[in-house]
Amino acid sequence: MKSPEELRPSWACALAPWGFLILLASVILHLRLGLGRFPKPMWDDYLTTAFRVHASIVLAAGWVSALVVPLVWLAMQAFPRLRAPTGVFLRQFAVFGLAWAAFFAFAVGDPWRLVSWYLD
Repeated sequence: MKSPEELRPSWACALAPWGFLILLASVILHLRLGLGRFPKPMWDDYLTTAFRVHASIVLAAGWVSALVVPLVWLAMQAFPRLRAPTGVFLRQFAVFGLAWAAFFAFAVGDPWRLVSWYLD
């Protein structure tokens, strides 16, 4: 069983970018299933109501993961009951950093150019 120091609410903040990546993968799957292939940038216009709702959820999750979660996470460090021990905080920071590194690696090396299609 995990120790109480390791089961802090700050883990939710550390794992938020991974939730964003899972949502991004789900919108990619939604596109693939809806079009029957991966979209061609500036050619395909796949704007069904379901896709707009799904894309809005992904966009909101991305903004929250990038802007809100780091501020909440740092604010948690100001309260002793919510503060994670240094070792746990460093592990959380590593998990958080790996998620954003995975996102940027996918965005830069995107084989299907989905990020450029999504941002157009």
